[in-house]
Amino acid sequence: MSDSEQEGRTLKTVLVTGASGFVGGHIVRHLAAQGHRVFATEHMTRIRDSIRACCDTVITNADALHARIFLSTLRHCDAVIHAAALVPKNMGTLEYAGRCMADNAMATLALAEAAREASVPRFIYLSTAQMYRTPDPAAPYPKVERNEIHIVTPPSPPRTERHEIYPVGFGAAYFASKWAGEIYAQTVYGDHGTAVVLRLGTVYGPRGHSVIDVFRRQAESGTDITVYGEGSARLNPVAVEDVAEVAEKALYTGEGAYNVVSGEYPTVLEVAWKVEIAARSGATVKNDPSMPDGQSFPRASNAAARRQWGIEFKTLETILP
Repeated sequence: MSDSEQEGRTLKTVLVTGASGFVGGHIVRHLAAQGHRVFATEHMTRIRDSIRACCDTVITNADALHARIFLSTLRHCDAVIHAAALVPKNMGTLEYAGRCMADNAMATLALAEAAREASVPRFIYLSTAQMYRTPDPAAPYPKVERNEIHIVTPPSPPRTERHEIYPVGFGAAYFASKWAGEIYAQTVYGDHGTAVVLRLGTVYGPRGHSVIDVFRRQAESGTDITVYGEGSARLNPVAVEDVAEVAEKALYTGEGAYNVVSGEYPTVLEVAWKVEIAARSGATVKNDPSMPDGQSFPRASNAAARRQWGIEFKTLETILP
């Protein structure tokens, strides 16, 4: 945010759900650092003390399915950032379909309706950029050698926010529930205020749980960086700091859905090599052929987010140690 924007902006009072999570916690910390007043909800997991210290108020036992119980808090808010979500332990089955639909879709509907009743102007919903229909096979991806420094991007066009959503197959329980949450949020706020959907890629950063973070921790400890299979799965990485920055910008402008990704589209193996080079700890990339490759997701475009908020997303090269 420029100095002129900083001087002309109005600080906000924001309710953040999911503040005990990786992304939600970073959003709370960023908002507080920018001077905003932050309310947070705590449901199944206790918020860490360092994040709690950034909050004006923490609402305990706050199940978004019963969001009307904190209507009095919502009436003080300029915006809601709904970061709480259930991510299944096993994304490959429908075992958690019912829980996902309750926690991710119906809870979003209940929270959006409560926020509308409380006349909250903006509702910001964290969704996923991983649920687009996979494009038809294009030309073969270029072969990348170990000494390559720059990520080689395949020729398939990136998915924009206008491309078809098709949450079937891997992750169907989770992706279908997040898609339903998007629909509910935008429908509830269609004639009241503004709904902004942030479709996140693979988020990484301090205390993160992505494959990028796993590789970084392995490299920092000097152990081998273990890549399952050939490491051919492709990611849409995004630094958690960028997610927090976009979430704050969405307090002021934007409407509809935006992919929040760096624009890179590396394979898991490329990420591992970059971590190995950056860490300089003696850690070496090792393939484990006994394990299957991870899941690839369609390449997502960040053009709309860059146009809307003028953000230059961090790349792996600029943020890896």
